[in-house]
Amino acid sequence: MVSEIALLWDGMTYLQRYLTAKGFESEVVAHPALLLLKHFKIAIVPAGFADRRFSKMLGVLRACRESIENFVQAGGTLIVSGAISEEADAYNWLPFQLKYKHKFGYVRVERVAEHAAAMLVERGMCMCDGYFDVVRGGEIILKGNNCPILVASSVGSGAGEIIATTVHEFPSERFIAYYLRRKH
Repeated sequence: MVSEIALLWDGMTYLQRYLTAKGFESEVVAHPALLLLKHFKIAIVPAGFADRRFSKMLGVLRACRESIENFVQAGGTLIVSGAISEEADAYNWLPFQLKYKHKFGYVRVERVAEHAAAMLVERGMCMCDGYFDVVRGGEIILKGNNCPILVASSVGSGAGEIIATTVHEFPSERFIAYYLRRKH
């Protein structure tokens, strides 16, 4: 079976085990430029991408900004999880502006816009590793304790989408299935 999910990571990730257990094939891609070589529908940047204790991906993501944007413009969905870092500019490689505030804790989830990305979380409470204190160019979909925790933005013709979140839990099975069925 050909994988339609790329995990942008530089080693083993528990997210891959979770996806396999849910019946989804995924492939770890250590360099985002490789997204152009395969027919992935979804690319996921797991939580911790900016924490140098877990990963060296932040520098790679910044260096491959154009390739990532091309993937989304071609109809792909990019899902970016929490940075787990004190670096407010950890998301500055995305084509819209997010400033991140690191703060672990459980939050009460509030849907503020109707959008399929809200399916990422299926409960009223979830663990977050922070929130966005600046959002420019993206639509706030979910808030946690009145702070933005999930933002969506279309890129290019609107065929592709970037979903950035600070939710520190695996995406729901329903969320992954929906974005795999979406026209690419």
